[in-house]
Amino acid sequence: MLAVYLRAFVIALALVSSIGMQNIFAFNNALSNPLKKALIVLGFIWLFDTLLSTVAFLGFGSLIASNEVLRIGVMGLGGAVVIWTGWGILRGANAAAFGNRQQEQSLRQWFTGAFVVSFGNPQALIDTGVTLGALRAPLTGAQALVFLAGIISASAVWFTGITLALNLLKDRLRAGSSCGSTLFPA
Repeated sequence: MLAVYLRAFVIALALVSSIGMQNIFAFNNALSNPLKKALIVLGFIWLFDTLLSTVAFLGFGSLIASNEVLRIGVMGLGGAVVIWTGWGILRGANAAAFGNRQQEQSLRQWFTGAFVVSFGNPQALIDTGVTLGALRAPLTGAQALVFLAGIISASAVWFTGITLALNLLKDRLRAGSSCGSTLFPA
């Protein structure tokens, strides 16, 4: 069973560590919040990543793959979310470049943002859904639970590690290299 757990952990670590909207959101959280708030937001990120991974592992990817209307809907709506989020990042970066003080985001905004970057990203939905759903097929019931535990713990290790590392080192980073931009335009 340890081999099943380690296999899941390594595969999930490879999936979650690829740079995407969720990681940019996590970097932004770590660099722009005090440690206590960053850890709360980390909980939101991990919660939604765990939910996404679990539904993907249980077969959401096959549902998307088999239903053309659902797949087009996910890609269309998700594409709009990605464009909206990118616009927010560009606006936030422009405000920072011109010295405008950024408005602090509430926990509710961080919660919503964590949900959107997890479930509003078509690439994450499709890649995670297809990959984890396919990996579930050859496993027995007991192996599936151990595999899912490996996936969930890899997510926790990754997001906790980057949140702690970036938050603790943020004062040493040059002011111009911070990702402290707002993800969602007002």
